[in-house]
Amino acid sequence: MAGKNMWLIASGTDVTMVEGFEVPFARTAQYFDIRYRGAEYLYTGDDPETRRGTEAVLAAFGQKILTAE
Repeated sequence: MAGKNMWLIASGTDVTMVEGFEVPFARTAQYFDIRYRGAEYLYTGDDPETRRGTEAVLAAFGQKILTAE
């Protein structure tokens, strides 16, 4: 796995990603010499106003993944 890229996509009903949630992922990547490229969090709760735009955020994150070297 060394030298590979890794991204995190997380979802939940909290408005934002819980502080510290991505730390174990980043540290695991570091341990295995994997390039941790970042995370994106998508709100999946019941508030439609808060959910607005999540598809665009995910699409933009997907583009970052597709164009990474």
